[in-house]
Amino acid sequence: MPNMPIDIPDYELLRAAYYGSGGFRDGGYLVRHPREKGATKYRTRQLLSYYLNFTAPVVNSHIDPVFRNEAARTPGGDDRFARFLTDVTGGGEPIQRFMKRAALCSKLYGVALIVLDNAAEQPLSVGSALDRRAYPYAFIVEPSRVAKSKLDGFGKLEMIEYSETLPDPVTGQDKTYYRTWTRAGWTLRPAGWTLKDPLRSGSHDLGVVPVVLLYSRDNAEGAVLPTPEFFAVARANYRIFNLDSEMTEIERNQAFNVLVYPSKQAQTLTVGTENVLGFDGVGSRHAPAFIAPSSDPLNVLRQREADLIKYIYQMAKLSHATGVESNSGISKQWDFEQLNSTLSDFAHNLCHAECQMAELFSKWIGAEITYECTYKDDFSFRDTEMMLKENILAAVDFGVRPAFRAELEKKMAGNMLGDIPADRMKTVIDEVERMKDMPPPNMKAQMQSDKSGLAPTNTGRDNF
Repeated sequence: MPNMPIDIPDYELLRAAYYGSGGFRDGGYLVRHPREKGATKYRTRQLLSYYLNFTAPVVNSHIDPVFRNEAARTPGGDDRFARFLTDVTGGGEPIQRFMKRAALCSKLYGVALIVLDNAAEQPLSVGSALDRRAYPYAFIVEPSRVAKSKLDGFGKLEMIEYSETLPDPVTGQDKTYYRTWTRAGWTLRPAGWTLKDPLRSGSHDLGVVPVVLLYSRDNAEGAVLPTPEFFAVARANYRIFNLDSEMTEIERNQAFNVLVYPSKQAQTLTVGTENVLGFDGVGSRHAPAFIAPSSDPLNVLRQREADLIKYIYQMAKLSHATGVESNSGISKQWDFEQLNSTLSDFAHNLCHAECQMAELFSKWIGAEITYECTYKDDFSFRDTEMMLKENILAAVDFGVRPAFRAELEKKMAGNMLGDIPADRMKTVIDEVERMKDMPPPNMKAQMQSDKSGLAPTNTGRDNF
């Protein structure tokens, strides 16, 4: 039936809603009205359609604050892993940029699958591996490509299979293949082939599936592919798209008054915005006049759209920052605390995923590595520098120990120097570790003088 709602696959709708592509771009997601039996009216509406994208800003608001500052990363052990952080994919993409892409996939689709594969040929020396970039690399698989998956009783992957598009070895044309990973090995088969007869296969001794599942939130469903966090937002955006088209249609048809004229001859005219509506004027006392349809239906649609926009921001925990009316300042603060908690939880998920990548890297190369990763997890509106100064002053008054002070200085570096390159950040962190047992400068006197505008009177060093 032409007026039936359009059945859009979930991941397709999410992608189109975020990028404004697919049926949002060409009008294909507009639902036909029962009276649009011909193609002309429907096609005209498609050409006049426009897409107000609320999905992308909402999703980005849950990603950009987490990546505003560079995460503090401290690799140790094998040099190959430190080099891996500067080139995760083998194409020169650093870990920060790679993880932001993974974060977008995770937030948009509910989960991002980070696959860590190893170079086919392994040199005998670490130096040769570094020169030839012959060590593990990572790539992201979107959930829409997953064909099969299985978790054990502890929620860990036992098997996963996803599609790949590769050139056919004979014809050179793109062809769909399916790659299957298990805890013991992998297989690659063309579409239609069975697992028992793969095109290629291999084994590994990792004991785990080399795939990290980066979830956008707590996976209460216990599924490899949970319900996407912003699916309801994308659906609401789809409805707004149709509402805007319906309102445009009403405005085009009803924006101009129609002249009502008492005349038998006028009854034969076609009704429109540039002609008249005639009626038999014999015995009528009605003078010619202009009439217009009621604006009530249009007002109802406008109010419905406004409600949907409000609900989108509420679902995204953004009511406090968008001008959406709230009952009180306390409720706005509660909205912000919810968003702050959501951002903090996601930052921890990202850190955990990076640590899992480090473990897989260690298993692939058969060498021990150490890794510390810290994302910013406080997203309050307070000025960062003043907050740090207040915390440090309190720590000075309290008399902290060297180890605690060193961790405090690392947090300072992560918050205030997050935009410097990773190698320079590593130098700063190494210096903190190297000098943590030395007495610090008179930081308290310096900060107090900053507040008063006076220079410090004591240039010596105070012990904590």
